[in-house]
Amino acid sequence: MAIQAMEKEIELVVTWVCNWNCDYCCVDTHNRPKMSMDDVRAKLDKVIPGYNVTLSGGEVGSMKREDIEYILSELKAKGCSPSINTNGLFIKRYRDLLCHFDTILYHCSENLDINDDIIIDPELDLQYLLIVTDNNYHKLGAFLDKYPDIQFNLVAATNPEGINGVTLSTPLKHRMLKEFHSRMTKDSIKRVFTEKDFNAIIYL
Repeated sequence: MAIQAMEKEIELVVTWVCNWNCDYCCVDTHNRPKMSMDDVRAKLDKVIPGYNVTLSGGEVGSMKREDIEYILSELKAKGCSPSINTNGLFIKRYRDLLCHFDTILYHCSENLDINDDIIIDPELDLQYLLIVTDNNYHKLGAFLDKYPDIQFNLVAATNPEGINGVTLSTPLKHRMLKEFHSRMTKDSIKRVFTEKDFNAIIYL
């Protein structure tokens, strides 16, 4: 889930497997057929050389190391700049591979539960992301208060056509901007009413 739609941007879905089951999932990941490495190779063939490529899913950290290393080598050969979306599983399993990514977008809580302990590592340049919905908005303030030193990408949940997950209503989008703008990154402030722009990025 790219926070900012950039020129020459590709979001490359490499697995539908995910260890979370979010009610707002914008790709309906648990109802997708299993993706094979042959499927991934076919997608990699379509990647345009020199583009920014964000690995996404599902959860990329659920994949085998050798498959991830293969994907990274193919992107490097094409002169692409890789980034990654992860709910933290990739960080825990493959921390040594994080050096290959320009951006690590860390979806740090499944449902804004106050007892979640998020990964805080000063050696890693993590961008923290929270998905906000009508169902979890009431928990947002307490969650942010637990981490007063972190600026979050607060993303209003939206869905593409054909996906029926939970979203964030327009009144609550306005309320989020009013109540929590000081805790939000500049990019997420800009995109409260346009995230996710499903037509602004190439999806493979």
